[in-house]
Amino acid sequence: TERPVVDEIRVTGNTNVRKADILDVVLLKNGDMVNKTKVQLDSDAVKELYLERGFPDVVVTGDVEYSEDKSTAVVVFDVVEGSQTKIREIRFSGNSFASNGTLKRLMTTKVQALFASGVFQESKFQEDILKIETYYRDHGYVDALVANVVKDTEKDEKDLSRNYLIITIYINEGEQFSFSGYTFDGNTLFTDQQLLDVTRQRPDTILNKSRSDADYMRITDVYFNDGYIYNVITKEENRDTETNSIGYNINITERMRAHIENILISGNEKTKDYILFRELPFEVGDIFSKEKIQQGLMNLYNLQFFSSVVPETPMGSADGLMDLIINVEEGKTIDVNFGVTFSGSAGDFPVMGFLKWSDKNFLGRGLMVSAGTELSPTKQTVNIGYSQNWIGSQRMSFGLDFSFQHELTRSIQQDMLGPVFPAGASNAVPDPYQGYYVFSGDTVYPAETGSTYLAGTPFPGIPSEADIADYGLITDYAWALKNKIYIPDSYLMEYNSYQLSLGISTGYQWFTRVGRLGVSTGFTPAVTFITYDPEVYRPFNATVRDNLDQWQWINKLWLSLSWDKRDYIYNPTTGFYINQAFTYTGGFLGGTRDYIKSASKAEAFIKLVDEPVFENWNFKMVFAIHSNISLLLKQYFRQQDGLWGWGNSLTPNDLLFTDGMLTARGWPSVSGMALWNNWVELRIPILEQYLWWDFFFSATSVWDNLEAISTTTIDNFMFSFGGGLRLTIPGLPIGFYLTKRFKVENGAVQWQNGNMFNPDNVPGGGIDFVVSFTYEIF
Repeated sequence: TERPVVDEIRVTGNTNVRKADILDVVLLKNGDMVNKTKVQLDSDAVKELYLERGFPDVVVTGDVEYSEDKSTAVVVFDVVEGSQTKIREIRFSGNSFASNGTLKRLMTTKVQALFASGVFQESKFQEDILKIETYYRDHGYVDALVANVVKDTEKDEKDLSRNYLIITIYINEGEQFSFSGYTFDGNTLFTDQQLLDVTRQRPDTILNKSRSDADYMRITDVYFNDGYIYNVITKEENRDTETNSIGYNINITERMRAHIENILISGNEKTKDYILFRELPFEVGDIFSKEKIQQGLMNLYNLQFFSSVVPETPMGSADGLMDLIINVEEGKTIDVNFGVTFSGSAGDFPVMGFLKWSDKNFLGRGLMVSAGTELSPTKQTVNIGYSQNWIGSQRMSFGLDFSFQHELTRSIQQDMLGPVFPAGASNAVPDPYQGYYVFSGDTVYPAETGSTYLAGTPFPGIPSEADIADYGLITDYAWALKNKIYIPDSYLMEYNSYQLSLGISTGYQWFTRVGRLGVSTGFTPAVTFITYDPEVYRPFNATVRDNLDQWQWINKLWLSLSWDKRDYIYNPTTGFYINQAFTYTGGFLGGTRDYIKSASKAEAFIKLVDEPVFENWNFKMVFAIHSNISLLLKQYFRQQDGLWGWGNSLTPNDLLFTDGMLTARGWPSVSGMALWNNWVELRIPILEQYLWWDFFFSATSVWDNLEAISTTTIDNFMFSFGGGLRLTIPGLPIGFYLTKRFKVENGAVQWQNGNMFNPDNVPGGGIDFVVSFTYEIF
């Protein structure tokens, strides 16, 4: 006969927990076949829900009411809730080393307060007891324990269905012990000193039990990483009660090395076997090294091809042989993304549409192929890319990139009104300025015997190079910038530019004990075309003028060096990353752009918290810090007079700029010859593989010239802070942030207007909403 199916699920007796919440934890659904085991499991789940809500005395009974023909059934969960219990007070007795406040801060269990529910959960309380004992043992009190817990219940006089709990925790601290050192017996493969070198607990210091336990694991890893996984290693305590010191004797029974007999991979339906095998730093016949196996599993995870990588290590066919089975579950590697984002790099109208297709495991051979476009009213791009991280059996990368770009560049300075300056003139300035020199500060001229000229006063006559240096003279344009006077829009112009580029790149990675070391290089030739009406406009930039209505070459050769110690490349939780890149443009390569770009980057990640909260969810906090500085340096090239010399030949599109997403989050785009971007973030996973919440603070500065860096003050920085959601789905690294911007001027904070929550346009009011791409490779 067929088993009856669920026709209805009823809940009775629930007054403090909604039926919808109860049904969310019940696995049985209408139409499911029913049996007593399933009903009992769901009853237990409902009880656990009540325990989490602070009902320690709850009783849940599951029952099945069958129809007459036994084909259907009604499942009934009857709940006797009991009284809800909340914590009114937590007391301690017997503690002299640790204060009450210190111990309370260790605990997840909290007294009811504004930001604490005060719900008592026995499972969480037992974890708190372990935290208290661990705290003591990490401060030398190795015998400390929670000897007793007394829970006194008080009824709520106003609500008889609610109880209050007063918890008293009795602690026996014992004596504090110092650490006297490690000794070893039975070790012949490694010397005492070799084993001591991996330890962190130092003699004659307060004994830290957790640190000593970690030392023991590191000592065992010395053997396990060298294949001696069959060794028996035990730790024996040596206690001296006269000196209150404890040492440990490590007893080692050395046995044969283990070797890998077979490596088996299962679950890879699309990915070819050799793609996985080449990521493993070991092969059949190698020593069974714990460290290398962990590194191999990390390599597979960082491919971003698999949603799960799980190893098994059964015994081989004989003593000393082990099999390694790697079970993988393939994830999504093809991404089709489209939408709208807000970006300072999109131009004056900061809305940009995008469409991108990519496959990072093309044909299951680990090849990366992509095509995409970005469209805004002032900028349109098309990109096609191909890359691979292996050539044969070597970790040598190869890539090809093709791109086309059209951009309407606005707010371009002109030099059309008199005087018109020749290219390279030392006092060349854009319209409407004249290029005469003024005193940058109150100055006596001639020195000692002359008159006092106020700052901003024109220099009398034509100054010599010596006068410019001795009297701190600057052009009238530089004076205007110093006083935050900018060129009116009526004196600015715009032009259209078109660029086609083809890039080829290669590189190599070394996987070492200190991290992944990488070197890469590439060559990118491009042709560019600029057009505007020369009858109406004359750009101040000579390079733009020379590019009018003709295709010109731009040649770039770049080199990148990296040191990568991150655990997960695409969403790190620990480790660091350092990168130095140089781009050599023009010079001996020829072309119409000449400069050297240096880009230095460093970032680090620290996991602050990793505590289990639910069965499959840990509360984590990751601290991230980042700094990068980019400089456009002088190039040695053939200049317009035909002579070789040091200088720059570039257009506004070649400058470094903030994009409002990764740099100067929320700020409009600004550009210059030098850029320094810094941020710190506190990252908290909501769904670790898909969605995180980030708090951030950033500080960014842009300089018009390299000389200005030496006079940098806090006034030069653009600050922003806020928080938002960040997607960590592979291929879709987009964040949604609420941002508040400010600057510091003359020691006072100047809040910037936001585009949200400021209907009355109150100065400094509102916040900005920023949608941004949140991932960069270099």
